[in-house]
Amino acid sequence: SAASSEPPRGPSVAPTSGSPTRRPSAGAPTIAPAASDSTLAPTSRPSIGIGATSDPPTSPPVDAPSIATFYVLSGHFRPREDLRSKLGSLEGPPLPPLEEDNGNGRPEFLVHLGGVLLPSDVDECSADSYERARGRYSQCPLPVHAVPGDDDWSMCPDPYEALGHWNDHLGPTLDDDVLLPSSSGRYDVLRQEGRSENFAFLLDRVLFLGLNVGDGPTDQTFDEWIDRSGDDVGWMSTNAEVRYRGDFDVLVLFGSAAFGRDGPAEYVWEETRASLRSDRWNWRTVYVEPSDGRDDGGDDEGEGGASTWNAEEGADGIESFTRISVDRAVWPPLRISVDATRSTLYVGRDGDDTYAIPI
Repeated sequence: SAASSEPPRGPSVAPTSGSPTRRPSAGAPTIAPAASDSTLAPTSRPSIGIGATSDPPTSPPVDAPSIATFYVLSGHFRPREDLRSKLGSLEGPPLPPLEEDNGNGRPEFLVHLGGVLLPSDVDECSADSYERARGRYSQCPLPVHAVPGDDDWSMCPDPYEALGHWNDHLGPTLDDDVLLPSSSGRYDVLRQEGRSENFAFLLDRVLFLGLNVGDGPTDQTFDEWIDRSGDDVGWMSTNAEVRYRGDFDVLVLFGSAAFGRDGPAEYVWEETRASLRSDRWNWRTVYVEPSDGRDDGGDDEGEGGASTWNAEEGADGIESFTRISVDRAVWPPLRISVDATRSTLYVGRDGDDTYAIPI
């Protein structure tokens, strides 16, 4: 993959601890405007809403919209939930010639926010357990991109060996031969040299970056924290400020930790806040993270609508920053459409209401 020089790799001292971030607040939902696709026209409001505070634009822009649509999953699913069959039931990506701007909201890829191993596999984290996880997710007809969660490597008996297994079998796409470039031919995936679990690709004026921001090994050595957080900051800077600068209007970040959580990613949060408040980052930024929802695998209540995800506009007091929190082990996956032209997200689960969130 392509690689370029990156900014310094991190602070000279370990990140300091602070209070953990609160879960994004819930508010009154904003219903998406009517569209030709019925999935974007909700008929009722769920009992628990999200933090959208104003109506999105209802008139089409002069220029054709740039809309990138994808699915998000988080957390592990127990064997009885038959994730393999569920993934296989998803519709494949649109293939050329695409519908106009893919404005029908048909997802083109799926992102997993960590927790791909079964709970029973975390005790050993053998290469076979990652191969089995690959087998489950390879049933998905969409490209699958994943970021490693804590229970995918750092809670394993040998975290560094486990991260190697994760990269060999799962990161950042499940099948390089098929998925690089993407199966629709609409984007190419880059890996970070020396930290191949971090990925980047550009689609419809949206830059997508995956980051390894989990807690890391239980010994939490400062060297590991500094190296990994420095790599993450360098990956953001290299792609957003150099490689793709001017080619995107919205930056979407994926991570397995809630933004602002204590731990090795604290330097990443600090640098992201500083960049968001600076003139260098003159675009809208969205961080997609696991929420504090169910993390013990699915159960009969693992189906749901807006109560299984949350949004916070103006996160951390920064107008251009939005957080989307996704509950763990919930099916169907969350569907997110990023409209870079209108600066709007359309968020919902298949079969449920879709909400418009200005960004």
